[in-house]
Amino acid sequence: MKRLICTLLVLTLTVAVLSACMPSAFLPSDTDSSAAESIAEESSAVSYIEESRVYYDDADFQSLRGMTFWFMSGAGAWRTYLQIQPDGSFVGYYSDDDAGYRAECQFSGKFTSLKKVAPYEYTMKCESLETKGTLGEERTEKTGDYDTIVTIVEPYGLKKADLFHLYLPGKSLDELPLDFKQWGYGIPWKDPEELDDERYSSAIAEYGTVLKTYGIYNASGFYGFFAEERY
Repeated sequence: MKRLICTLLVLTLTVAVLSACMPSAFLPSDTDSSAAESIAEESSAVSYIEESRVYYDDADFQSLRGMTFWFMSGAGAWRTYLQIQPDGSFVGYYSDDDAGYRAECQFSGKFTSLKKVAPYEYTMKCESLETKGTLGEERTEKTGDYDTIVTIVEPYGLKKADLFHLYLPGKSLDELPLDFKQWGYGIPWKDPEELDDERYSSAIAEYGTVLKTYGIYNASGFYGFFAEERY
């Protein structure tokens, strides 16, 4: 019995000594609990900010400077791009390559009368559009042992250039023209003839319900240009 009591006393003293010597970082405290709660609150706040992204409903030509707007289908070797300057003027290039032949066009022009018409939506007029060189003119470019016949053509995507719409990130997809959405890579759109909504619902769940980039819609030719940047 005495031996058992001695053993218990030794164990008690050992625990006390170890507790006193142990670094405070390993010991639970009210301060640690408060810090943990604070970190949890901060993490929750960051997630909330990310999930409820704020899109600013304001634009002018200056805000579009530095953006490149692309018009392409993802199929074939053709593409058109344009860049808008702070005064509304723009420059761009179109090309389509096909086994020894290339159709191309360097062009420039100017947008004017930028006006807000709805949330995250503006209209603008194409005041001028000029192409470099003479339409139909041909030249031969030599690359190594191969010759490429280059023909100057009209810029694809700017046909009937007159009224254009500028869409901002945050614009509801439901309010965008189907012809515009169909040109955008990864942007959900619903086929009017498709009765099954499962594919569309899945795409919306992944992408979201609003536009994630800037877009330009040629309302006269039904073509859509999209900026590279995503928001």
